[in-house]
Amino acid sequence: MIKTTGEKIFNICNMTLMILLSLTIVFPFWQQIIISISPPSEASTVNLHLFTLHPTFDAAALKKAQPVGKGIAASPGAAAGTIVFTAEDAVVHGKRGEKVVLVRLETSPEDIEGMKYSQGILTVRGGQTSHAAVVARGMGTCCVSGCGDIKMDEENKCFTLAGKVYHEGDVLSLDGSTGNIYG
Repeated sequence: MIKTTGEKIFNICNMTLMILLSLTIVFPFWQQIIISISPPSEASTVNLHLFTLHPTFDAAALKKAQPVGKGIAASPGAAAGTIVFTAEDAVVHGKRGEKVVLVRLETSPEDIEGMKYSQGILTVRGGQTSHAAVVARGMGTCCVSGCGDIKMDEENKCFTLAGKVYHEGDVLSLDGSTGNIYG
């Protein structure tokens, strides 16, 4: 019984010694790691650079404009173009050099080609981790997702937002940095 207690004490002492030796070796490195961590001002500068890489609206015009709706700011940037409801239409108009905004209930992998030709993407469903948001961020395309106020009528290629009916071919602007929608 004494022998067993001695073994436990030896094991505990051995572990303590290993921990103390590890800390002694690692401590000088901790100081270097703590010093090299970026201050918050540099982190916000990185975010500022991220937003300057994307198109933005004119500040004076933006102050005068009234948003007709708001969704989730899913991918930064600004977009303006004519409304299209299918990825196929986005491709057709995009290949002609027209600027389009793809409006969908939600996007799926089959919509990728149309998303490529769109200036912006607006979805009724979804959030920051939705298909539209993730793909748009990867492509550097403006995206506002999760605008549940939109009443979609895909069959007639129109939707209602803030009491106004928007048809295919109408102009729509999106601010992917704030989630605002301008009609």
